[in-house]
Amino acid sequence: MEHIYNERQAPVRMQFRPISKARLRMIRRSLFGFIGASFSIWLQGFHYGINNNVFHILIVEKYHERPQFQDDATVQSVHSFVAPLYHLLAIFDTAAGSILPVIFLILHLIARWGLYVLIMRAACHLADRDDVKSDLMVLFVMWSSIAFGYSPLGFSGLQINYFTHSELALTISLWAIDRLREGRILQAGWIIALLALT
Repeated sequence: MEHIYNERQAPVRMQFRPISKARLRMIRRSLFGFIGASFSIWLQGFHYGINNNVFHILIVEKYHERPQFQDDATVQSVHSFVAPLYHLLAIFDTAAGSILPVIFLILHLIARWGLYVLIMRAACHLADRDDVKSDLMVLFVMWSSIAFGYSPLGFSGLQINYFTHSELALTISLWAIDRLREGRILQAGWIIALLALT
């Protein structure tokens, strides 16, 4: 038994598998997308409580439960808004002070980040090339003033300066389309199911 304790054991060597090119592309796009989304929001600015947010805030801050709005038809009807996202966000409303502007900003950043990553993936697929130059080109186009704000046709926004559930729904829809393009129908189905929450 003594020889077991006296034997010198060889040091254990850690073996690292090389990171696949696909994983490196995913990491690169995620990083570029996050930097791009953050920079675009910084360029454009973020606003809370404007346009449709006026109605969303009524839902999230539970104005319909406040006694002074019991007879207000607008406030009572807004509570019936079908987008469940704002009803889920109502759990973050606090009596001491609302952190909703921060939550809306985080959701705005997540939606924009997802949009950038998915547009980079689509552009590389359409161009049949996958490199850093093409990802950077997408970022520069997305940072141009033409990509901000509202379209004159249909008055719909791709990169607007406030958070709305439509932004999140667009990103989730693009994600489902991306999965369908990859032939992952079951994943696309689950992702489409997420749309019910927006």
